[in-house]
Amino acid sequence: MRNLFAGILLAAALPASASISSELAAGDASASDIINNAMAACGGSGSCQALAIEDAIAAGVDITTVINLAIASGADATAVVTAASAAGLKAGKSVDTVLAAALAADGVPAATVLSGVTAGATASGTSTADAQAAVAKAATSLNVDPQVIASGVTGTPIAPTAGGNNSGNNAGNDSGNNTGNNSGNDSRQAPPLLTPNPNISPSER
Repeated sequence: MRNLFAGILLAAALPASASISSELAAGDASASDIINNAMAACGGSGSCQALAIEDAIAAGVDITTVINLAIASGADATAVVTAASAAGLKAGKSVDTVLAAALAADGVPAATVLSGVTAGATASGTSTADAQAAVAKAATSLNVDPQVIASGVTGTPIAPTAGGNNSGNNAGNDSGNNTGNNSGNDSRQAPPLLTPNPNISPSER
């Protein structure tokens, strides 16, 4: 009965032609075509898009592919990662697996991925503190920059990188300042010796 009710809700949110699970099971079209059609049929509705993403992942489409297709269709990147992460975690995938798959998506900044996976973990039933800790730990193991982790998981701003403004400030302190200090010390010449004129008598000199 519960599954029937969930199916009714999904059918109400998604047009009949956009029931991803059933279309994938039918095998009449590729996963990319089915997901693209479902996202387009949502008409920009965030809740409809989230259900389509959840349905695609529950049907076995990999997280990276779903994120790429959903974002390419025009959906918000953070919302897509959030929905995909929540669906993956509800399907039994680990935070590490979900995060790695989301980071592999095309053109999504790492901070956006971390924010979306953290939100997805919370949406899947994990407390905020536990979700942040789990995502931060997984990101660290995947060698994500610590500042990016702090920014994506907790919203801490990334500190600006200091420039190399001090380079060369002392350059030239020893260069050439003493050049010529001793110049000319050896340049003095003795006055020329005067030769007596033989035509002048000693008394007239």
